[in-house]
Amino acid sequence: MANNELKEFRRSLENLYLSSEEKLSYMDLMGKLVECDQMPVAELYKRAQNIKPIIRLEGEKDTDGNYIPVIGDFHNNDVLYYLRPFDITKSYLKEFSRQMFALRSRQPFKVDTSKLVKVAEFTCYHKCEYQGQLMPTAYEVLTQIPDSIPLDHVDAFELSFDSDEIFSVYDSVLNRHVSNVILYSVKGGLPTRVKTQDIIVDEQRICY
Repeated sequence: MANNELKEFRRSLENLYLSSEEKLSYMDLMGKLVECDQMPVAELYKRAQNIKPIIRLEGEKDTDGNYIPVIGDFHNNDVLYYLRPFDITKSYLKEFSRQMFALRSRQPFKVDTSKLVKVAEFTCYHKCEYQGQLMPTAYEVLTQIPDSIPLDHVDAFELSFDSDEIFSVYDSVLNRHVSNVILYSVKGGLPTRVKTQDIIVDEQRICY
């Protein structure tokens, strides 16, 4: 399966006006992404249990009463939340319009930002059905954390994008959107009700 994906990607590069160096660079990157998808289930569950997604929302809801995630510039009045349990293989954002999104998970837990300590950042790549739909998953983040980053003190992550224009953060060669992931340590550890959440993978619930 992994080899077939790489072969298809290599064939797709043949029709693109890229230099040999660029094609090699993309092949190397795609190879790493495919390898990430092969993460052992036990390691995935461990990361999902210990590292929770947080999301930055605007201070007020939109006219339909939905929370509005901040995907571009951060603002002082933004509020951060932990999410209630959701399937880590599915996107926790759904498209509202090009610059308006609604949060699927209702009643999230507010984050005490005074306890957040930034540990590291890395670039993450998110599959999509088409370039105008942003579909980041916790699975992609958890499996793509670089080996060079020790996970002992990583408790949470947050996604940020260079722009709130979806097309601006889309890599047409990879057919993926590109985010910057911020990893945090939480002073005193994750709140118990967040730490002990069930894990849902491919619609299968794993109890804590």
